[in-house]
Amino acid sequence: MMVYQVTVHSSAGYFPFFLLTGRHPRFPSDSSHPPHRPDGSSPDMYAFELQETSRLADNLACSHLETSYARQKIYLGQQVNNNPPAPDDDVLHRRPTPTMGYPPSSPANGRGRSLSFKSFPLNLYD
Repeated sequence: MMVYQVTVHSSAGYFPFFLLTGRHPRFPSDSSHPPHRPDGSSPDMYAFELQETSRLADNLACSHLETSYARQKIYLGQQVNNNPPAPDDDVLHRRPTPTMGYPPSSPANGRGRSLSFKSFPLNLYD
């Protein structure tokens, strides 16, 4: 579990421990060395720095997530737009009109779940 907490993630750009606590982790091997503190630091200054570091880490993680989202959107758009569905591909559809005998919010009317159909070739009726 600790390995996950101190591994830098590509989407956030930081490790989860830092995003959660706002500080770098200390390992048992670090216990023989006192933490580095600049002269003249006070608890109020520490709280302010912690708040500022947390805000900066959050902003940086948000920008990394936006970049990752844009990259995935472009990649998926290229995969989907350049490859139309082939015959026998599963395609998700929703029913445009309610099915008779079912309430409007039932899954049979396409509001609860999507229905999967096989796609038909584009030249089926030619």
